[in-house]
Amino acid sequence: EYMGHFLSVYFFSPYMAIDEAESVEPQCLLSPEASFRKVWDLLQAVVLGLVFVSVPYRIGFDSPAERQWYVLELLIDLYFYVDIVLNFCTGFRLPDGTLVTDASVIRKQYLRGWFVLDVLSSIPVDVAERVANGTFACSFTTNCARDTAGSGQIFRLLKVLRLFRLVKLLRLVRMSRLWAKYEDQLTFVERFGPLVKQLGALFVIGHLTACSFYYFSTEQFRTAEERRLVAEGRIVPWVEGNFGTNPTAVSPVYRYCTSLYWSFTSLTTVGYGDISPTTNAERLCALFVMVFGSFFFGFVVASCAGVLAAMSRSRRAHGERVDNAR
Repeated sequence: EYMGHFLSVYFFSPYMAIDEAESVEPQCLLSPEASFRKVWDLLQAVVLGLVFVSVPYRIGFDSPAERQWYVLELLIDLYFYVDIVLNFCTGFRLPDGTLVTDASVIRKQYLRGWFVLDVLSSIPVDVAERVANGTFACSFTTNCARDTAGSGQIFRLLKVLRLFRLVKLLRLVRMSRLWAKYEDQLTFVERFGPLVKQLGALFVIGHLTACSFYYFSTEQFRTAEERRLVAEGRIVPWVEGNFGTNPTAVSPVYRYCTSLYWSFTSLTTVGYGDISPTTNAERLCALFVMVFGSFFFGFVVASCAGVLAAMSRSRRAHGERVDNAR
């Protein structure tokens, strides 16, 4: 009896508040406004933050998760598998506020909407890569010996699989769903929402750019001529210039911060010049960042200026109302 009361309050309580004109027997398991669903969505926001930070970093810096970190990534994958199942049995509201609880309608709505994207972002590419190179079992216990200089079809296949891990970033689209769902419940959104969005987008682009620049600066993207020039000492790529001939021996945090520093100096069009691209891959990456960064940074500055101007107008209008009241 106690368990039945707990489930009704924790999962179905919002259905009890439906007025009589709208009241139907709930056929889905979860209410979108239930306490459990809110906690689940809050956990999803935290998990999406981890996905955003870890996936580009691990690909760009060739730093696969191992031991407890790999277990955490598997748990994150499990979380999204469970979330797909929950979406099939979670009610939703129509634009007019009507609560839909019919299970067949909910399934059709999800299948026509976010289902394909959710499935694509949950493909276990990392597990497939580890099985292919024989490091799946040792990932749980110790640092696996990996062939970082490999050759042939198998190694090229593994590099392609590594890039396919970027499909996990499709999960970040879920953040827009969470924002739209809880935007009205966040009191600071009305004032600072646009500013938070722009600053968040700036950090997202900066992080992705930092990881991409380091990724395209590795030896595998150098031509035969560039390798010869490096061996002769005629050019010194920024990776070797900052981290020596064995960059992996340097702290990952130091390497990431250096690349992030270049990212933001380029995106903000400052460009101190202390880190310069020397290979074709580095220069192409830098060209894209400079062109894209000039537009994006200008857009962010203009948006922030608009938000601050709106806040200033609001303060002036409030001051005028106070003066008129006196």
